[in-house]
Amino acid sequence: MIEKGNPLSQEVQKGRATIPIEDIREMIRICNRYAYEGGNRVVIIQEAENMTPQAQNSLLKILEEPPQNTYFLITASHPEQLLTTVRSRCRSIKLIPWEEEYIRKTLIESGVDPAVAGKSAAASYGSIGNAITLSSDDTYWRKKDEVINAFFRNRSRSEILNISTAWKDQKASAEQMFNIVEDCIQQMLRYRLYHKKKDYPEEYPQEWKRFAEEAPLERFMLLTDAVASARKQNISNVNFQAIIEQLLLTFVGESDLWVK
Repeated sequence: MIEKGNPLSQEVQKGRATIPIEDIREMIRICNRYAYEGGNRVVIIQEAENMTPQAQNSLLKILEEPPQNTYFLITASHPEQLLTTVRSRCRSIKLIPWEEEYIRKTLIESGVDPAVAGKSAAASYGSIGNAITLSSDDTYWRKKDEVINAFFRNRSRSEILNISTAWKDQKASAEQMFNIVEDCIQQMLRYRLYHKKKDYPEEYPQEWKRFAEEAPLERFMLLTDAVASARKQNISNVNFQAIIEQLLLTFVGESDLWVK
């Protein structure tokens, strides 16, 4: 099992925000040993877009010519961030998420409070497992409120440096931050397209309510692209504080357009 923050190689520091080449080299070394009982071996790389470009390049040969009885399962929420050479060596299987209402009912049936079940289902990305975890994870909800405060309730450019300074050592949780921001954009986009009451950004400032009601679709794409760019920069080890400052400036600038 290979995943960011939980190194396979003893050379790698725990909590790292990427999967480095050392972990892939250690996996290859393990795979080249013969199993005592000669059974099958499965290598799982979770959220493989977190591999550095060097790690992805190091993976190519063993993907193309795997050892006997060795199988690779590579998961990615953002497969477009994987190198084309990696994707071309894999068979793509797209997993369809569960419907939000089905997840909500499943949580309620298991004893979760209906209000908690609703917000956990909405933030679960269609995964019942994620929803169960979120329903009892107070840390996640505190982090979500912190992110919403920074990106959607703050309109002061002078506060951006304070926020980025406070977050500069939180690179390990960058993916969670980006996911939360994307969730907020998608919620407003759903409201813009379908005007469902449950998607209305009730707790957001007036300018973001106007954005959700009136913004053309290209403005949503601009924000989504900004988050995607921040992800790529983070994987490429660009200074994390600089990434956050750039992203916050984009959101503050957008909110300024919708102030009456």
